[in-house]
Parts: sequence; C-alpha cells; structure tokens
Amino acid sequence: MADNLRVTAVEPDGPVYAQVIALGDANSSTLGHLPYAVYEEAAESGCLLAAVHGDEVIGYALFALRSRRHEISRTHLCVRDNARGGGSARRLIDEIVQLHPSRRGIRLRCRTDYPAHHMWPKLGFEQWSQRPGRSHAGHPLAVWWRPIADITLFDAPVPSPGPLAVDDRTIAALDTNVVRDLTQERDEDASLALIADWVGDHAEFVVTTTVIEEFQRGAAPLQPAANDSLSEFRELDLNKAAVDGLHTALRDASGLGAQDDADLRIVAEAAAGEAAYFVSRDESLVRAADAIETVTGITVLRPADFLLSIQDDSDPGFAPHVIKTSGFSIQRSRGIPADDVLARLTDQSRGERAAALRDKLASTIGQSQGSIEEVTASGVLWALAAHHMAGNALRVTVLRSLSDRRAYSLLRQAVHVLRERAVEHDTMRMEITDRLSQTAAKALIDEGFSQADDIWWAEPTRQVIGSEDRLPDELSRAQVDGTTLSASDISRIELERWPLKLFTGEVPCLVVPIQPSYGRTLLGYRTDEMQLVETAPEAATARANAYYMARRPGLPAPARVLWWVTGGGPEAGVRAMSWIDSVDTGTPERLHRKYARRGVFELAQVRDRASPGIGGSPTATVLLFSNTDVFTHPVTAARARELAVEAARSRGSRPDIWDQGFAVTARAISERTAEALYHEGMGLAHRTQDV
Repeated sequence: MADNLRVTAVEPDGPVYAQVIALGDANSSTLGHLPYAVYEEAAESGCLLAAVHGDEVIGYALFALRSRRHEISRTHLCVRDNARGGGSARRLIDEIVQLHPSRRGIRLRCRTDYPAHHMWPKLGFEQWSQRPGRSHAGHPLAVWWRPIADITLFDAPVPSPGPLAVDDRTIAALDTNVVRDLTQERDEDASLALIADWVGDHAEFVVTTTVIEEFQRGAAPLQPAANDSLSEFRELDLNKAAVDGLHTALRDASGLGAQDDADLRIVAEAAAGEAAYFVSRDESLVRAADAIETVTGITVLRPADFLLSIQDDSDPGFAPHVIKTSGFSIQRSRGIPADDVLARLTDQSRGERAAALRDKLASTIGQSQGSIEEVTASGVLWALAAHHMAGNALRVTVLRSLSDRRAYSLLRQAVHVLRERAVEHDTMRMEITDRLSQTAAKALIDEGFSQADDIWWAEPTRQVIGSEDRLPDELSRAQVDGTTLSASDISRIELERWPLKLFTGEVPCLVVPIQPSYGRTLLGYRTDEMQLVETAPEAATARANAYYMARRPGLPAPARVLWWVTGGGPEAGVRAMSWIDSVDTGTPERLHRKYARRGVFELAQVRDRASPGIGGSPTATVLLFSNTDVFTHPVTAARARELAVEAARSRGSRPDIWDQGFAVTARAISERTAEALYHEGMGLAHRTQDV
C-alpha cells in the first residue's frame, strides 16, 4: 500500500473532503466531536491533509499553526482500522514537518489508555508530561512533542502547566445550557466537542456561582455521574463588588434590557472572574454579543464558534483596538490613587485590602527613582504598576489591572513601557515581584519574560549585532555543529532581550506599503496632525496586530517587515520595523472572521484589498505581526534608495529597488538593507553595536 499512497492537501467541498468528514465521524468516540466548520476552516487554511490510496481516503491529519509559540498543534490524526500499520500516519506527520520546517515542533495530547499512546514514539514524539484526564475512569492525558526546526536554544516546548507552573490557557466560562450538555451527555455535538483532548491545551473551562446554583436546583434530579462531571470545572473566585458593578452596567446598557436578569448576572460573574469568553447556546445572548462586549470586555460565542477561535489561534485575550481607538494612555502618576480606586485592584483571593496596597505603593515610590505608571481612559484607572531601582535592576513591586478581557492587552502594553523605562535607566535586568493574576502572567509570557521562584524577569540588551559582528558567547554556544540561528530563534531572542537586534543574514526581510491612516493606527507613529488618542505613543502602538493586503501566497514567516508609508506626503517613507509571526491567505470573509479582533479593517476594506485567486475568487493575504519598533528618524524614499545601493555594494550584489522611489507591493529585500534602514531609522547613522 505504501507505494501507492499519496498525501494531499484537502480542498473544501471536494470528494476527498467528504471522505475525511465521514472518517472523522466514524471515529468520534476516540477523536472527540468536531464541528464541520472546524474541518472547513482547516481545509481553507491548508491545515487538513489526507492520506489517499487510489481514490480512497485511508487517513487524515487536522492541525493548527500556533503563532504565539511558533508550534503546530495536532487536533486529529486518524487512520482507518483496516489501514493501520501501513505507514500512513507517519506519512501524514512527515508531510506536516516538510510543509512547516521552521516551526519549533508538533504538540499533541492523547489519553494513555488509547492504543495511539504507544504509537507516538514510533513517529518521533517524546512524552513531555501528563495531565489529569476528564474521563470518568480518570485516565490521564499524555502531552507529546516532536521537534521540527533545528533549534538549539528552544528545543523543547513550553512546559505544560503543572501544580507550580503558570496556566496560560484561555479562560472560557460555560453557560448553564452548555454545562448541562456536558454533564448529562445531551445530543449537542458542538458542546460535546469542547471536552476533546486537543481543546484542553488551549482553554480552561470554568463555571460561575450562579451557574452552579441553577444547575443544582434544576427540575430533573441529577445523577451521581453528572455531579462528578460538574466538579471537574473550576468555580471562579469572584469579587462581589466587581460582579455587582458589571451586573448593574449590563442591566442599564442600551439593547440589553430584554435579556434575562439571571443570564446577565452569569455574564457579569464570568467577566469579573477574568474569563475571555462566555460560551453559550442562548441565541438571545449571542445576538447581544457586541453590546455585552462593549460593557464587560467578554466575548459571547456559541460552542462551535469558540472551537473555531482557538483552532485559528486568534488570541482571545488580545484586543489591540482597545488601546488604539478608545483613548487609553499610559503615563506616570502624580500620586497614589484613592483607596476606593485601589480597592478595585486588590488581590481578593488572599484578602488584600486597599490600605495594604496603598502602603506597598508608598514604600515603592519612597525607594530610589520610585514611580507609579497608570493606564487610564476617560478618567478611569484600568491598570497600575509601581517600580523603583534596586542596584542595577528595575524592580516592579506592583502590577495590577481590573478584571476585564481588556486587561491582557493593557498589561502587555504596560509591561513593554516598563521595559522601556528599564532601558532608559541603563539597567541590565527588570524584575517583577508582585503576586500576579493569571492574566498578568500570560501577558508576561507573551512578552518574553522568564520566571524563577516568585520573580519574573527579563534582561534588556542595548545592542545591535550586525552581520559582520561576532555573536555574544551565550549565542555562539547555541550554534551546534556550525548551524546558524534560525529566524524563529532570532525572533524569540529579540523578544526576550528587547531592544536587542540580531542581523545575522539568516532572516527573510520584506518591505510592505501601508497607507498613512493605517500606519498611524497600526504602527503608532506620531505626526503633528494626530488626534488626542494618537498623541500617546505607548498607547498607540499595539504589541501584535494584523494587516491585510492583496493575495500574496508564499510570503515567509517568521520574517522582518519594514513598513513603508505611502502617499508621497510628509508621512511617507520607512517608519517602523516589526516581526511577521505568520501569514495566511484565503477569502476575505474567512480571514476577517478569523482575525478581525487583531486589526482595524472592516470586511469591506479586506474585500477591497483582495485580488483574483485560484478559479478567479477574491483572495487576500493577512500578515500577523508583532514587536514593532517605530523609527525615531523616518527614512525618506531618496535616502532608502541610497541605503539600498550602499548595502548592495558592501555585499557585492544588485541593490534592492523601489518602483518610482516607493514600494507598491510587498517585496523581499536583503537583510543587509533592512539592517541599514533600522540604523538610519533609529538614529544610529554611524554603525555601532550600542543602541
């Protein structure tokens, strides 16, 4: 069979696609239920492969590309009973590896009592850890890992959360109707899919006090097994005052008056408990999702839509548009906030009082160069950080935010601003000693911070290491057998040691045109004509975002992108540099549904940018980018051409050329040109290793 076996990408609506669906349905007892929309999304994203013998599908692999960790997560790997042992599983996994050679590796979860548990080592996987399973028999789930890229610094995945580790999964609160589906095994496939093995890698499901009370006083008596199932969901630890405030705001909000008051109470509890999602089959709540999100920041989704969101890796806690368009600003405080304000930021889980937090702030600002940073909007304090100098370290003793889905975005932004403060003080270390919320811990992980004992830390490095410079010893030691650092390595290193820059000649680079209006919003650069919301650069620059353009399949990722602001006016020129984390190409509708929360484009604008794809259908490409450095000295068209010529002369090749002096579409440039543009843009005209 192996000689006649081929592995092919599955196209939606074709005969192979139909066979894949049928094979998945036939094996749902072990694979878990999966909504058809997830299959369709995976096929459109190139993340559904089939092993075909003749005209017959004998196996398939459904997976997702995770931009945050630059990993691949396996959702399904399924082979027909009569074809097992014939090599199709290996062919499917090997094809995934060949398609994505720069990914760090493949992560999956599998119950230890399933026959596949003994297959994974034969496919190159190593068992990384085990977690408690959700089956009634208590079978544990093993976490498996297969490395892909020849990575020397990061050759193992981020450890799976254990008793002492930070759980950075998305928190999703379940409505009463979904809890009943799961505990009483009602015939709701989309709900039942929530407890599939793969979902647990990305989401933690929780319940609120009111849901438990409603469940327990239901008309039908509960079976013991249902009670046991209910206990598997963590109950949120709630601050009654915060819940009451959100509940009142929901009742008073326009368009929500017709909602059941008990439902609004549950939503308020979910938002106060730091849940990013509220998963419900209540169509009335789903229709009111926009109004609910405006008040609470929580996203209401049906079970199937929630599964799509985590399969797409569109981070549910990330809301960059909040920072850019709603007037949030980050600035130094002139004093300690009043106790009634501080009370909303206290650690309720350990009974902290406002007076204790005030004393902690007072102690911090009494230290060397002590200061308080505040994130505010319309006079409301949303987040707060206090720091001082301790030797050669910037020590953050307080890092707090309101319990809201916006907290993740605001904390990531605040942490980056704090790191900028550390660089301003020429410190070699930044430490955070406060007891952090789960949201804050997740923000720090995504900002490249490490944890040792109870301290989170990063080491800012003020260096630009060029292609002709010798790597520092700790990076040289990572180059085993003469291998070079990959683009994935360099992206992660720069995140962990920002503002370090490594131009080694191994990173793909692009110059991408962007209109001035989107440049101001997405990149956060300043002009004299900016509106009030855009005058705070810290609040204008998102840490991650999405940019749509005409169809350009095959663009590299990870890669550097130099942003060329078009138009020929005073804003034109190269104004910023970012990292492209991933690239996706598809229909405007699919891309917008998938990434709308990570950009500022409306669907109509994505359609305007689309170009004819295969079969003539409109197709667009989205760049998911992060870690943007805005140039302090924008590079004009004329100067960019000069730098391109100089860079080409130094390497003995032809220069990168811009049509008519400016970029009209995304195009590759040499990393030497990118290095020259970065030096010029950051005011480092004379090449040096010091930033």
